[in-house]
Amino acid sequence: MVGGKITDFKVCKRYFEAMGKTVIHCGLVGNVQGVKMRNRTFCTVHMAALCEAIKIAEEQEVDFALSIETCSTGATSSWVLSNLGVKIIKSDYNPEFAIKYILKDLRLVKKTIEKSEESLASVDLAEQLFYLVFKMDNGGGLEQEI
Repeated sequence: MVGGKITDFKVCKRYFEAMGKTVIHCGLVGNVQGVKMRNRTFCTVHMAALCEAIKIAEEQEVDFALSIETCSTGATSSWVLSNLGVKIIKSDYNPEFAIKYILKDLRLVKKTIEKSEESLASVDLAEQLFYLVFKMDNGGGLEQEI
């Protein structure tokens, strides 16, 4: 994600491509922060849903790999399902992102709409769930990575 004038972006694009696989111009300076917050919203809500879906599969004694195979090509497809879901069923719990940064990003997401009378129920729920992880081990969960 890159913000700035399109003319500057075009000049620098080859350098960005040397650093990353996907390079997308997101408009003017500052727009990237908004895109990043929306990305974090999707990711955290999808992670919460993934954990619940795994729990349902366990209760039904169904191999969650079947859900990944069938759902990854349909309307529920997401990076979280295809990547983190696969890691979880392989018992690969190597960290991807620290809980403290997820909570920070969710606070920023909520701050963007604090002047509005709207609520973000799914963001609120994701924040509550990640806060529970934070509280684990007498607050040591804050350093936990998912």
